[in-house]
Amino acid sequence: RILGDAETRTKWLRSTAFEIALNMPRRRISSLSSLPKPVAKWLPELDGEIGANAQLGGTFNAPTAFVGVQAIGVLPSEIGRQRDQWMPALNLDFTANYEPSTGRSLGGLSLSLDRAPVAIISGSVDLPVEAITDPKPDVPLPWKADLNAELYELPLHAVPALSDREVTGFLSGNVVLKGLNDKPSASIDLVLSTLRI
Repeated sequence: RILGDAETRTKWLRSTAFEIALNMPRRRISSLSSLPKPVAKWLPELDGEIGANAQLGGTFNAPTAFVGVQAIGVLPSEIGRQRDQWMPALNLDFTANYEPSTGRSLGGLSLSLDRAPVAIISGSVDLPVEAITDPKPDVPLPWKADLNAELYELPLHAVPALSDREVTGFLSGNVVLKGLNDKPSASIDLVLSTLRI
């Protein structure tokens, strides 16, 4: 029922539950270039395959969200490789969600070479739901974030720029970023093992 004055209709619409689901079956990343130009121009020049799904639900006053992305054999395209010699071919699995009751989004990204995991990245973003549903003009979004990255023997020879120079070894360790956009701090602990140049 949406009869009545404008204020009543607005309250009803903002409290009405909804659910939207999107699914993109796995396809070549290069095929995404056929998307409308305003979108396609922002896509990186990558080869590989990608699939994605997303759900948006709840109410306008308290929206929930989930995004999942899986990709296989991601590496710079032939054009991109002329610009980026530092990205190895990776498989990735990314998920993120937003919970309005806590105002927190949690995300995770796992990276692997072939089937061997080489990095797990997790993070959180705090953003009050009111800042999303009722943003104030000229007021920056009051977000803050933490990030943690664990590296598990990333083989240096998988990086084209290092492989071309016959550099071998493994990179492991931990990178922690806290209080981004608030009181930032960083902790980095990296180890290079069996390095050969």
